[in-house]
Amino acid sequence: MKIISTLIVLTITSFAYSQTIKSQDLLKYISDSYKVEYPSSWRIDTSKQGGIEFAIFSPKESADDKFLENINLIIQNLSGKNIDLDKYAAISEEQIKSNAVNLKAFNMVKLKKGISNYYKLTYEMTYGNFRLFTEQYYFIRNEEAFVITFSSETGKSKDMGEEILSSFTLLN
Repeated sequence: MKIISTLIVLTITSFAYSQTIKSQDLLKYISDSYKVEYPSSWRIDTSKQGGIEFAIFSPKESADDKFLENINLIIQNLSGKNIDLDKYAAISEEQIKSNAVNLKAFNMVKLKKGISNYYKLTYEMTYGNFRLFTEQYYFIRNEEAFVITFSSETGKSKDMGEEILSSFTLLN
Protein backbone atom coordinates (compact mmCIF):
# COMPACT_ATOMS: atom_id res chain seq x y z
CA MET A 1 0.00 0.00 0.00
CA LYS A 2 2.91 2.34 0.77
CA ILE A 3 4.26 1.89 -2.77
CA ILE A 4 0.89 2.72 -4.33
CA SER A 5 0.53 5.83 -2.14
CA THR A 6 4.02 6.98 -3.11
CA LEU A 7 3.28 6.45 -6.80
CA ILE A 8 0.05 8.43 -6.52
CA VAL A 9 1.82 11.34 -4.80
CA LEU A 10 4.59 11.32 -7.43
CA THR A 11 2.05 11.25 -10.25
CA ILE A 12 0.05 14.14 -8.79
CA THR A 13 3.21 16.18 -8.15
CA SER A 14 4.45 15.52 -11.68
CA PHE A 15 1.07 16.44 -13.15
CA ALA A 16 0.86 19.64 -11.11
CA TYR A 17 4.36 20.66 -12.22
CA SER A 18 3.62 20.04 -15.88
CA GLN A 19 0.43 22.09 -15.60
CA THR A 20 2.48 25.00 -14.21
CA ILE A 21 4.74 24.89 -17.25
CA LYS A 22 1.85 24.74 -19.71
CA SER A 23 -0.03 27.60 -18.07
CA GLN A 24 2.87 30.09 -18.25
CA ASP A 25 2.61 32.97 -20.69
CA LEU A 26 4.28 31.80 -23.88
CA LEU A 27 5.80 34.09 -26.46
CA LYS A 28 6.32 33.16 -30.11
CA TYR A 29 9.34 33.88 -32.26
CA ILE A 30 8.47 33.45 -35.94
CA SER A 31 10.69 33.74 -39.01
CA ASP A 32 9.94 32.98 -42.65
CA SER A 33 11.03 29.36 -42.20
CA TYR A 34 10.32 28.38 -38.57
CA LYS A 35 8.60 29.25 -35.32
CA VAL A 36 9.30 28.50 -31.66
CA GLU A 37 7.48 29.22 -28.40
CA TYR A 38 9.14 30.05 -25.10
CA PRO A 39 8.02 31.29 -21.68
CA SER A 40 7.89 35.02 -21.07
CA SER A 41 10.25 34.59 -18.11
CA TRP A 42 13.02 33.49 -20.51
CA ARG A 43 15.11 35.99 -22.54
CA ILE A 44 15.64 35.76 -26.31
CA ASP A 45 18.65 37.09 -28.23
CA THR A 46 18.01 37.49 -31.98
CA SER A 47 21.21 39.42 -32.79
CA LYS A 48 22.50 36.47 -34.86
CA GLN A 49 25.99 36.78 -33.37
CA GLY A 50 28.33 33.91 -34.15
CA GLY A 51 25.99 32.47 -36.77
CA ILE A 52 23.29 31.66 -34.22
CA GLU A 53 19.77 32.49 -35.45
CA PHE A 54 18.51 32.93 -31.91
CA ALA A 55 19.37 31.97 -28.36
CA ILE A 56 16.80 31.69 -25.58
CA PHE A 57 18.06 31.84 -21.98
CA SER A 58 16.42 30.76 -18.74
CA PRO A 59 16.26 33.20 -15.83
CA LYS A 60 18.82 32.73 -13.04
CA GLU A 61 17.58 30.33 -10.39
CA SER A 62 19.70 32.05 -7.72
CA ALA A 63 22.61 34.47 -7.36
CA ASP A 64 24.92 31.43 -7.47
CA ASP A 65 23.50 30.13 -10.79
CA LYS A 66 26.53 30.10 -13.11
CA PHE A 67 25.00 28.35 -16.14
CA LEU A 68 21.74 29.50 -17.73
CA GLU A 69 19.80 26.77 -19.47
CA ASN A 70 19.50 27.75 -23.10
CA ILE A 71 18.16 26.86 -26.51
CA ASN A 72 19.79 28.00 -29.73
CA LEU A 73 19.23 27.51 -33.43
CA ILE A 74 21.88 27.28 -36.11
CA ILE A 75 20.98 27.09 -39.81
CA GLN A 76 23.67 25.64 -42.04
CA ASN A 77 23.66 26.01 -45.84
CA LEU A 78 24.19 22.60 -47.48
CA SER A 79 23.77 23.73 -51.11
CA GLY A 80 25.66 21.49 -53.51
CA LYS A 81 27.02 19.24 -50.74
CA ASN A 82 24.65 16.32 -51.40
CA ILE A 83 23.98 15.81 -47.68
CA ASP A 84 20.61 14.41 -46.64
CA LEU A 85 19.26 14.10 -43.11
CA ASP A 86 20.73 10.65 -42.46
CA LYS A 87 24.18 11.67 -43.66
CA TYR A 88 24.04 14.92 -41.67
CA ALA A 89 23.15 13.01 -38.49
CA ALA A 90 25.97 10.50 -39.08
CA ILE A 91 28.53 13.29 -39.61
CA SER A 92 27.29 15.08 -36.49
CA GLU A 93 27.44 11.89 -34.41
CA GLU A 94 31.03 11.31 -35.49
CA GLN A 95 32.00 14.91 -34.65
CA ILE A 96 30.34 14.79 -31.22
CA LYS A 97 31.93 11.45 -30.34
CA SER A 98 35.34 12.71 -31.48
CA ASN A 99 35.26 16.10 -29.76
CA ALA A 100 33.07 15.95 -26.65
CA VAL A 101 34.92 15.67 -23.35
CA ASN A 102 33.74 12.83 -21.06
CA LEU A 103 30.86 11.95 -23.39
CA LYS A 104 28.20 9.74 -21.79
CA ALA A 105 24.65 8.60 -22.44
CA PHE A 106 24.78 9.32 -26.18
CA ASN A 107 21.50 8.43 -27.88
CA MET A 108 20.20 9.18 -31.36
CA VAL A 109 16.79 8.37 -32.81
CA LYS A 110 15.02 9.32 -36.03
CA LEU A 111 11.51 10.74 -35.53
CA LYS A 112 8.74 12.46 -37.49
CA LYS A 113 6.94 15.70 -36.66
CA GLY A 114 4.14 16.64 -39.03
CA ILE A 115 5.62 16.20 -42.49
CA SER A 116 9.23 16.58 -41.30
CA ASN A 117 11.59 13.77 -40.40
CA TYR A 118 14.24 14.75 -37.88
CA TYR A 119 16.88 13.29 -35.61
CA LYS A 120 16.86 13.72 -31.84
CA LEU A 121 20.23 13.42 -30.10
CA THR A 122 20.77 13.43 -26.35
CA TYR A 123 24.07 13.21 -24.51
CA GLU A 124 26.04 14.39 -21.52
CA MET A 125 29.50 15.94 -21.66
CA THR A 126 31.87 18.14 -19.73
CA TYR A 127 32.18 21.73 -20.91
CA GLY A 128 34.67 23.79 -18.90
CA ASN A 129 33.61 23.48 -15.25
CA PHE A 130 30.13 22.24 -16.12
CA ARG A 131 28.63 18.79 -16.62
CA LEU A 132 25.99 19.39 -19.30
CA PHE A 133 22.99 17.57 -20.67
CA THR A 134 22.42 18.38 -24.35
CA GLU A 135 19.44 17.61 -26.55
CA GLN A 136 19.50 18.45 -30.26
CA TYR A 137 17.02 18.17 -33.11
CA TYR A 138 18.29 18.06 -36.71
CA PHE A 139 16.01 18.96 -39.59
CA ILE A 140 16.91 19.32 -43.29
CA ARG A 141 14.80 21.38 -45.65
CA ASN A 142 15.67 22.97 -49.01
CA GLU A 143 19.39 22.17 -48.60
CA GLU A 144 19.54 23.81 -45.19
CA ALA A 145 20.23 22.05 -41.89
CA PHE A 146 18.31 23.38 -38.89
CA VAL A 147 20.02 22.40 -35.62
CA ILE A 148 18.15 23.39 -32.48
CA THR A 149 19.98 22.64 -29.25
CA PHE A 150 18.99 22.67 -25.58
CA SER A 151 21.73 22.69 -22.93
CA SER A 152 21.39 22.48 -19.17
CA GLU A 153 23.47 21.37 -16.26
CA THR A 154 23.11 17.64 -15.66
CA GLY A 155 20.64 17.00 -12.87
CA LYS A 156 18.55 20.12 -13.42
CA SER A 157 14.99 19.88 -14.68
CA LYS A 158 14.78 19.53 -18.46
CA ASP A 159 11.00 19.99 -18.71
CA MET A 160 10.89 23.59 -19.92
CA GLY A 161 13.79 23.16 -22.35
CA GLU A 162 12.20 20.07 -23.85
CA GLU A 163 8.87 21.89 -24.12
CA ILE A 164 10.55 24.73 -26.03
CA LEU A 165 12.32 22.22 -28.29
CA SER A 166 9.08 20.42 -29.02
CA SER A 167 7.42 23.72 -29.98
CA PHE A 168 9.97 24.28 -32.77
CA THR A 169 8.26 23.89 -36.13
CA LEU A 170 9.46 24.36 -39.69
CA LEU A 171 7.04 26.44 -41.74
CA ASN A 172 6.08 25.80 -45.36
